[in-house]
Amino acid sequence: MLAACTIKMRLTTTLLTLTLFSCSTNKDTNPKNDFQTYLRSLDKLETPLTFDTKRNEIQVLSQNYDTTLFKIFKHAWSMGPHGKIFENDSIVVLVDISPGDVVVPLLTTFNQHGQKLDSLNPWIKSGGDIGYESYEFLTINDKKEIIVIDSTTTWDLNEDEDDTIEGTEKLTVDTVTYKIDKKGKIIKTRG
Repeated sequence: MLAACTIKMRLTTTLLTLTLFSCSTNKDTNPKNDFQTYLRSLDKLETPLTFDTKRNEIQVLSQNYDTTLFKIFKHAWSMGPHGKIFENDSIVVLVDISPGDVVVPLLTTFNQHGQKLDSLNPWIKSGGDIGYESYEFLTINDKKEIIVIDSTTTWDLNEDEDDTIEGTEKLTVDTVTYKIDKKGKIIKTRG
């Protein structure tokens, strides 16, 4: 009886050790290596890079991206990667695409280990409703500046607020500028 218990104990210990060993050896993934693999699967985007809500033509650009790693490194609302725009020894800036009333470019900064540093949804005013219509135009230049210019038209509404009043059209144009600093933070510098 004692021999049977000893054999069961040894068998249980051996199985437990093998299970633990196999679990630890199957976890060969390294987040830095995964991120570098993901970066290699993305297309490099050239500056100046422009987006325009009036044309609304942005599509997923990186056709050969790693779909499994995209799920790990994507912006929360994105449907696909557009590509990488900046990469140096300390930071990487990626552009993902999100659907909505207009297609939205989502910018995310990472360190070289794949750790998210910051993100930006640049469309603040885009869209339309009764008495309101706004388009935004974005340019990302080689100085890591993000310039968003909006063209917003508003109209006064009739008493029932179901139609615009002719001749009350007002157009405003505003500019908001962001800068990506050396630490990967996206800082609003104007607007």
